[in-house]
Amino acid sequence: MSARPVRYLCVLFLLALMPVGTVGCRRGAQPSGEPRYLLYNNQAEPEYLDPGMMSGNVELRLSLALFEGLTLYDPKDLHPIPGTAERWEVSRDGRVYTFFLRKDAKWSDGHSVTAHDFVYAWERILNPKTGAKYSFALYYIKNAEAYNTGKLTDPAILGMKAINDHTLQVTLENPTPYFLNLTSYYPYMPLPRWAIERHGNNWTRPENIVTNGPFRLTHWIPQKEILVVKNPDYWDAAAVKLPGIRFLPVDDDATALKMYEGGQVDITEEPPPAQLPALMGRPDLVKSAFLATYLYRLNTTRPPLNDARVRRALAMAIDRVTLCESYLQRAKIPWASMVPAGLSGYTPATGPDFNPEEARRLLSEAGFADPSAFPPVTILYNTDEGHRLIAQVIQQMWRQHLGIEVKLQNQEWKSYLKEMRQLNYDIARYGWIADYPDPTTFLEIFLSYAGENMTGWANQAFDRLLSAAKQEPNNVKRMAILKQAEEVLLREVPAIPIYTYVRWTLVKPHVKGYYPNLLDIHPFKAISLE
Repeated sequence: MSARPVRYLCVLFLLALMPVGTVGCRRGAQPSGEPRYLLYNNQAEPEYLDPGMMSGNVELRLSLALFEGLTLYDPKDLHPIPGTAERWEVSRDGRVYTFFLRKDAKWSDGHSVTAHDFVYAWERILNPKTGAKYSFALYYIKNAEAYNTGKLTDPAILGMKAINDHTLQVTLENPTPYFLNLTSYYPYMPLPRWAIERHGNNWTRPENIVTNGPFRLTHWIPQKEILVVKNPDYWDAAAVKLPGIRFLPVDDDATALKMYEGGQVDITEEPPPAQLPALMGRPDLVKSAFLATYLYRLNTTRPPLNDARVRRALAMAIDRVTLCESYLQRAKIPWASMVPAGLSGYTPATGPDFNPEEARRLLSEAGFADPSAFPPVTILYNTDEGHRLIAQVIQQMWRQHLGIEVKLQNQEWKSYLKEMRQLNYDIARYGWIADYPDPTTFLEIFLSYAGENMTGWANQAFDRLLSAAKQEPNNVKRMAILKQAEEVLLREVPAIPIYTYVRWTLVKPHVKGYYPNLLDIHPFKAISLE
């Protein structure tokens, strides 16, 4: 999932001089006569509302409101609890899961939620014709990878079966201790086949969408708000305290802070780092550890980035400590590994850290002893003052330590994602938030066939190591194999890790049921307004 940035300090200074009422339009203002909705800054326009096509944290939050998987995240520690499945059984070998669905689980149009809805949704994601970027997240299911990559063509061979309307049996390739964590995540959510077949790609429009979560979609005004209201057909509607949620796409953290202080937002993440000292000590500033890595992807299909020596040189010419301490106000942790610290049983491999002398040697060895001969390359980032600040700092570091010039380009969220997926970029900022607490969530996105790879990098040794890790029942040995895979990744540098996160969130005192956690996932079903 994509991560969120910090903000450019000059914009903050200018906005600090302005009264609250002068900042933008009245996004988030509560119309009179309506129930008190939660005002949530979702930070960008979503790319999709279709769980089968989602791939980012912006979309994740909406999926938690609109849809529900077999399991749910516990709001405090995110361990899996019953969702659409009221209970389950696991075979002794850990490979066969039998889920028993609630008979009172319904879609928002009154249809019952059945095991067939899960089978349909998972087959759809895995069908190569769908082009789902998160299809690899289902590769734990027997034959899923072979079907998705075209090695097998009959969906009947997939390890999932609706035994009857309310019993779903899932067979895995290998024992997967965290499989029940995955079944809470959007790629594993059910889908309404009849709505999709009737409306095609338009099935998620407000007038067409059918959902099974605690809320239903009322309207979506692009660049202004998405409104969801409590779903009366939800099986546990009595436990849902919020009458609705307004999701606001405010992608400027300084503006979001102004709106928060003015009562136009109840929850917003990542206040500008320059403001953190002033905010420290306030009870509404929530700090939490966060499993996420900020990185720069490199298009390894384009010269000179197709040379691993050039990629390593770029990585070694970034002074992460100076970036995080002097420019980001110590709001982030400098980090040269792909996997963050804090995962039980795993010590991350060490990537190429700041070493400008070695960086210059590598660049010379790659044929660029004269830095002026280095071809023009561009850093792409989605519109965000924080991303721009980081890009400007790194641009200056590469100029200072390597003598090369790079250009900067910003694009709005959807266009930026499209450019990356089409490999129409040189260097692109990205962030990856753990989908579940295991190193594989940070490593599998670089598999040669993973839709989230988006670097053009393919390494057979890396693929083989991750495949071996899946089949290793001993967790100590499995972690050792994963570290070997991370070492390959960091040696080849298809992406440059820059920092890991500390999550800072402003939460109004009247918001209850919001708990800090390592994945920054907050089920809206548990949230209420006092």
